[in-house]
Amino acid sequence: AGAAADGGLGDAVAGALGGVSFVDRLRLAMKLKLWQDPGAMAQMLVSGKQQQAPATPADGAAADDAARDEMLLYLRKSYYKTASLICDACKSTALLAGYAFESSIAQGCEEYGFHLGLAFQIVDDVLDYAAPSDDLGKPAGADLSLGLATAPILYAVRDYPELRAMIDRRFKGPGDVTRAYTLVRQSDGLRLAMKLATYHAQKAVDAICAVAPDSAHRDALIGLCYLVLTRNK
Repeated sequence: AGAAADGGLGDAVAGALGGVSFVDRLRLAMKLKLWQDPGAMAQMLVSGKQQQAPATPADGAAADDAARDEMLLYLRKSYYKTASLICDACKSTALLAGYAFESSIAQGCEEYGFHLGLAFQIVDDVLDYAAPSDDLGKPAGADLSLGLATAPILYAVRDYPELRAMIDRRFKGPGDVTRAYTLVRQSDGLRLAMKLATYHAQKAVDAICAVAPDSAHRDALIGLCYLVLTRNK
């Protein structure tokens, strides 16, 4: 139960990000600490996208490159902020249970935590725009006030190109925070960001179903992915 992926949704989101290979390459790049060499990391990730994605018109190449680089940066920050802790914590449970570091069980637990952590952070960024301040425990739009461009606004740029200048100046212009907040809520950015979170939650389910037998414990881990997607605070 829960192991079957929503092919249409997975394909659509994976296509927007360069496919499953993109995610695998990002995970491997983090593990190899290629972030210390931005050139090497970019080359590794871009090569994966080029293998998966159809060619884009020449006049849109610069915009596509900028959007890709921003999403890479966002996912990298999300990994270090949230997913890395969950990823390592999940893998440690396998190690403490006696499985080898490179065993399929340990790697499956690590992959589960990786995708669960990214899903959690993406939903958190969606809630910054979608949830009431009282539920969040912080002012709505707090990320904008900090100058942070998260998944919802990165997607919203497609609908409202004027957001590009605001992102570049980190929302420091007069009225930027209020205007950007309004535009994101009016755009398709929140829906697309939730699709991205759902994609990672499903990948977490797939990872744990691949290594854990059917049991109440596995069902609880699957249920946790659902809770991450449906939380409102």
